[in-house]
Amino acid sequence: LIPALGRGVEPVDALRGASSDSQPVSAARFRRRLVVAGMSLAMILLVGAALMIASFTKLASVDPGYDPTGVVTFQATLPEGRDMAVVAEALVARLQSLPGVRAAGYSTDSPMTRGSGKFPLRSTPSRERPGPNEPTADPNYVSRDYLKAMGIEVVSGRGFEDADRLGSPQVMLVNRSLVRSGMVGTNPIGTRVYALFREPWEIVGVVEDIRSEALDEEPYPQFFINLQQVPGFPFSEFRPYFAVRTDGDVS
Repeated sequence: LIPALGRGVEPVDALRGASSDSQPVSAARFRRRLVVAGMSLAMILLVGAALMIASFTKLASVDPGYDPTGVVTFQATLPEGRDMAVVAEALVARLQSLPGVRAAGYSTDSPMTRGSGKFPLRSTPSRERPGPNEPTADPNYVSRDYLKAMGIEVVSGRGFEDADRLGSPQVMLVNRSLVRSGMVGTNPIGTRVYALFREPWEIVGVVEDIRSEALDEEPYPQFFINLQQVPGFPFSEFRPYFAVRTDGDVS
């Protein structure tokens, strides 16, 4: 529009780069350059907008590995001195008793948040750090019904049950990516591995991959442990992410 505002030049003539008899040639040339610069910027913006729409459309079609429909998530903190383990279990029990609530649970991490760290799964106990080429997995500490609340599918074996508590045989779930990594073999159900603790954990189920950090990043190996089976877990430093799945409008 700047060239079109030139004195004595009609807008159409300005876009063409024409000038009136009263305008110097240099002024007309300057306006032509402004037209070229304006068209170039407009084209850049148009291409950028098209790429952004294409990226959004592509991301919207990505399967995150969980079902967010009808799910409410939130994070909770407590003042020092309160037992978060007791409060979290009590809150989940209360949420599950509400009409329309299908499942409720909590976790140390939530999708689209940074993971807890990387650890190897080994067939024998070892305190050695993972080697540069040793595959590792991201641990997820969850309550019994967290996977159900998030809509994360168990594709083989079983999920966590009421009997999976402190003192009972320690069990874990792994995702498809961890199975593909070769850490636990191609058929890991029943395999006993060592991770984080001195006692072995038996793999009882395989769950679907979830995109934990971003929709444009591929899933990575993960394993899931029931918080009720973790001895000495630092609940005083625990700020859980809660997930509540409902039948109706989550608002």
